[in-house]
Amino acid sequence: MPEGFDLDSCTGLFGGTFDPIHNGHLNLADHLVSTGAIDQVLFVPASTPPHKQRRRVSPGQHRYAMIELALAPFPKYVVSDFELLRAGPSYTIITARHFAMKTEGNLRLVLGMDSLRQLHTWHRAQELCEHFEFVIFRRPGYDMPDLNMLASAFGNDVAMKLLGSIIDGPVSAVSSSDVRRRLACGADVSGMLSGVVENYIRQHQLYPGVPSGSGKAK
Repeated sequence: MPEGFDLDSCTGLFGGTFDPIHNGHLNLADHLVSTGAIDQVLFVPASTPPHKQRRRVSPGQHRYAMIELALAPFPKYVVSDFELLRAGPSYTIITARHFAMKTEGNLRLVLGMDSLRQLHTWHRAQELCEHFEFVIFRRPGYDMPDLNMLASAFGNDVAMKLLGSIIDGPVSAVSSSDVRRRLACGADVSGMLSGVVENYIRQHQLYPGVPSGSGKAK
């Protein structure tokens, strides 16, 4: 288990590519903890995301290193390389079952509204929704699905549970794809990601067009 992981606390499992991790991710984690929705956040970078196989994803060791750098000031946020060490696609249900055993079920899956709208396409989605609890946050540009839409995919009881898991929170327009585009064209990313992460990106020239160098400290 990651150092600092408290097995007795309610843990939010926050998965994704984190390519790169940005302040929107951190602001969301802060909101979830400060409002008591969860006690700590476990960031789990995906190895081979099933829904993003058409896009080149930065090597896992770099995405993991950037998360470690970004989380260093926050004792309630930890990162796990569980999915990076597994072969094959990163299926949420496998990760969720692994950490549910470690936390004795004291686990919440953190999803964005965009993921909720695609949840029916996920691997073993019905089983995932029936056996796990969620914290679902709103994202700009994605409307909340209605009860009938979710019920047609999962049944009425699961649909009600999912809708009841939606929370209000910090609405961030920051996305990893926007950060990559701005870095590649030399645009300013101040306020979008931490200075140590920006410096790491420039040092390792992770995205096409990003000049090497230390970048601006923040």
